[in-house]
Formats: sequence, structure tokens, C-alpha cells
Amino acid sequence: MMNEKISKLVRRGSLIDAFNLIQKELDKYFDLSKSGQRKIYLALQKQKDDVSYKIWSAIKSKKPGYAKGEASFLGIRPSEETITITPRKKNTEELSIEEKFNRLKTLAKTSDAKYIETLQSLAYEVDQIDKPILIFGETGTGKSLTAKEIHNLSKRKEKPFEFINCANLTLNNIEVVLFGTEAGSYTDSKKDIKGKVKAAEGGTLFIDEINRSTPEVRGNLLDLIEYKKYERRGSGTQEANVRIILGTNVHPADMVAEDKMEKDFFHRIKTRMFELPPLRKRKGDILLFVNWYLENLRKEKNIKMALDSEALNFISKYDWPGNLRDLSGYLELLVDRSLRNNSTTISIDMILSNPPIQIPSSFNSEKSQLERLLLSLLEQWDPQNGKYISDFINPMIARAYIDNYRPDMSRSEKLKMASKILGVDGTRGNDSKLLELYLKSKSENESIN
Repeated sequence: MMNEKISKLVRRGSLIDAFNLIQKELDKYFDLSKSGQRKIYLALQKQKDDVSYKIWSAIKSKKPGYAKGEASFLGIRPSEETITITPRKKNTEELSIEEKFNRLKTLAKTSDAKYIETLQSLAYEVDQIDKPILIFGETGTGKSLTAKEIHNLSKRKEKPFEFINCANLTLNNIEVVLFGTEAGSYTDSKKDIKGKVKAAEGGTLFIDEINRSTPEVRGNLLDLIEYKKYERRGSGTQEANVRIILGTNVHPADMVAEDKMEKDFFHRIKTRMFELPPLRKRKGDILLFVNWYLENLRKEKNIKMALDSEALNFISKYDWPGNLRDLSGYLELLVDRSLRNNSTTISIDMILSNPPIQIPSSFNSEKSQLERLLLSLLEQWDPQNGKYISDFINPMIARAYIDNYRPDMSRSEKLKMASKILGVDGTRGNDSKLLELYLKSKSENESIN
């Protein structure tokens, strides 16, 4: 309906009315994580560019004075309101959504379908330059690199990109480093501190480990996001034009549950949250990264290095708890050791002599989160619904196993392996205990929906 209305205005020659109507629609809120709203937004953007270009062409070919806001001239009917508009030329240097997506994908070095979907959604967010973004993922998944690439792809790219990691600061210092302070505003404050917000004016500010900050800092940030204003010690209320990108290695929902993020803050950013998955959940990307690393080594340092099949097999199956940062550092170590031995091949013997340093992965953290969730569900469980484990937990696990575990395995393979993996027989097909549990969970879920 809206497209028809805009098209009708264009056909009538009321280009500025059409331009104003498109802009009015674009000023509305769009949740770009949803494909339907993305399509509407992109269609409006395309119409805006087309109409703007038509206006510009008419200005050049008819009366130049109209560019200064004159009411009418040949072929273009003016808006009913008095307006001044200087349509811009189509900028051939601006990247398309697809080009932005490809840049993000190249940075991520992934072929994982779910991750690619995340990057596609993220590409649409790039030019929502006043909207906050939250990127979450384990250490080493590339949060800071992704934030910098978002800045480089956006219309703010000519302005500063500033970065702060709350984990590297004391709680008292986070506020000062972030928002700045006037000399004498508190004890031992002897000089003005500009603050990252002011330093990033017009550009982008990436705040990593936001879960390590304080409620006061997040409250000030919420005002900055909502009203483009913040409080600075000794200076009072300040105005700022900055895009905020947040990072955390904890799932935002867990942060709320553990009182490390306020609900109002969470609700403000929840429509623009993007997860960077760990390598252990996208192991097919390990070989992609290894190939890129070796190719980059050849191009930049003229070093030709290869891995033998056993070494490659080890690296591709290892969990890499520190993710890409961990893998990159380890490859650097192996290359260095191999060159010292005058070898251009990384062998399994080299790996066994220099095994990856084992550090605790996030498994224990995820396990403790699961324990808390199971306890919470247990406390809410109504015995009238049956037995907590046999009637709720086990069917839920059976469904997760069949529907989501190892997408590369067929259902028949999963049924055969169920006894070994879950301890529940699945070999008797429709008569098996596994299928009984699965169908129970599926029917309950469909009745809820």
C-alpha cells in the first residue's frame, strides 16, 4: 500500500512529496534482525535513492535555483509544505548490503550457515549509525575486530573509532576513562580527562566486557543511547554524537539473571544482539582459517609452509578454548619452531613436542549456568505435570538430540548412536524409548505454541 502511494506521487511528478513520505517511513523503528522488516527497510531506501536522483537530475536540467528551496519549476510539483532540500547524488563509493556482508564474512572466515545468517543480519545494521549493537561471544571470537569493521563499513568511518575494555580497569576508573572528568571534581583529580565518549565524537565507541562495568556506568550509557546525553564529572550534562557498540563474553540473558545488567538496559539493546560462535561449534571453519593463515604467511612474508595430514587432523579436531586468537597464536608457534628446524612442513611430531597449552574452556561455566537453570525450572515445576526428569528433562533432551545435535548426522544414524551417546535405545525405530520421548516433547511444545 505504501509503495503504491509513493509510486503514484512519483508518476504525478510530486517528487518532493514522495521524498518526504519515504523519509517519514524510514524514521520509524525497524527491527532489522527480522527478514520481513529488513525487506521493507531496503525497499524504502532504494525508493529514496531513486527519488533523490530524479530530483537531482531535474534540478540540473531545469532550474538550478530550485536547489536552494524555490517553490516550483518545470515538471516537479512542490510539497504542500515549505521545505528546503538538497538531494544528494548517488554515491558510487557506497557499498551495497551484499558487499558489506562479504567484508564481514571475509573477516569471520566462516562457512557455518548459522554464523553466516548472523553476519547477514549484522550487515543490515551497519548503517543504522545511531543504533547500539551488542556483540557477545567467548574470548578470542573476534568481537573487537568485528566492531572495528562495522565502523569501517559505516558512514561514520571518517570519524574516530575508540575502544575501552572494562576488564582492564578498576570499577572506579571505568567511569572516568569512559566519560571523562574536570580537574578538581574529586579527590586527587588534578587534570582534565577527555574521556572516550568525547574522543569518539562523530564516530564509534566500542565498550568491551560491559558486564564488568557498574550499574551507574550502564545508566549513564543508557542516557547516551536514548538521548545522546551523558553526565561528566565536574561538567554536568554533555551532548554527544557517538554510536555505541558493546561487547561481552557472557550471554546477555545470563547477565540479567545474575544482576550484571539492568532489565531496562537489556530491553533497549536486545533487538540488536549478535553472537559470534566459538570454534568448537563450527569446526569446519578451522581448516578455512588454517588455509588463510598459511596463504597470508606466503603473501606477506614469502614463507611457504604446509601441514602434514596428521597435524591437520589434530588441529581440526581440537576444541581451541581461546578460539581464533588461540589457534592463530598456536600456528605462529608451530611456524617458528618449524623454521628453526629448517623445515617447511608442520608435522604431527612437531605438535606432540609442542602441544597446545590446556586452559579451562567455558564448559565449566556453561555447566554451572545449566545447573542454575535446571534448579530454577525445578523450583517452578508442578508435580501435577508428572515427574521432573522422566516427563520433562528426558523428552526435552531427546528432542534436542534428534532435531539439533550434529546436523551432519542423519536421523537413522542418530537413532543407531543414541544408546552410545544418550544411554537410550533408538534402534527399534518408532517403538524405541528415544522416539517415545521425542514425540512426547514435540507434542507438548506444539500444544504450547
